[in-house]
Amino acid sequence: ANERKKADDLLNSLKDKKAVVTKVEKKEIKKQPPKLFSLDTLQNKMFKDYKMSLDDTLKHLQKLYESGYTTYPRTNTEYLADTEKEKIKGVITSVKENFNVDIDFKDKKSIFNSNKVESHSCITPTLKLPEEEKLSEKVYAAIKNRFISNFLNEETIIEETRVLIKIDDESIELKGNVIKQQGFLKYEKIKKDNELPEFIEGEKLNTKLSVDEKQTQRPKNVTESELNNFLKNPFKKKEVEELENS
Repeated sequence: ANERKKADDLLNSLKDKKAVVTKVEKKEIKKQPPKLFSLDTLQNKMFKDYKMSLDDTLKHLQKLYESGYTTYPRTNTEYLADTEKEKIKGVITSVKENFNVDIDFKDKKSIFNSNKVESHSCITPTLKLPEEEKLSEKVYAAIKNRFISNFLNEETIIEETRVLIKIDDESIELKGNVIKQQGFLKYEKIKKDNELPEFIEGEKLNTKLSVDEKQTQRPKNVTESELNNFLKNPFKKKEVEELENS
């Protein structure tokens, strides 16, 4: 209650004062796409985006594999073997022409690494493309889009912005991102980081200030996807504690 009163008193003292942007710092960074799919990462993606159960994802994936549209489903790696480069060049050409996307072969360690492949490589499309994506549409689209993201020519450029705003003797720092070039973000359903409007050093702002009241929330139940991650890494103490306390 005492902290709340202090916050209210501070806001009352600042409510008629103008805010001035004293500093704007910008830094462009190139964002790398997520790795190609293992079975676990694909299942987690489908659960997160569509609440599709792990079992249903595997069933759809098995159908796609049996029909020749995707590679072997039960794999625990996110990499391709170095010996698969020529095969993948053919798949890139096929995807490029059939889906009209600007992709080309890229010889990267984040994609090709035989040391990280055990019995089966990661999950990718094949040369055989579905005539209709309705056959396990969402699962095939996720695999295709992840493949495109990794071989896309357009880079993904994010502008990280830090803004300092002064109101009387008080300073406020804002941090956020602006997408300068979308790149793989066109193909991936990824939560975008906090985006800021354009600020100019020296500009004066009209402000509306309020105290942010945060209430303690009861811990959420463990989701199927989180359980899948836990089963992959059962010896992480933090995750064990979280599961026990849920």
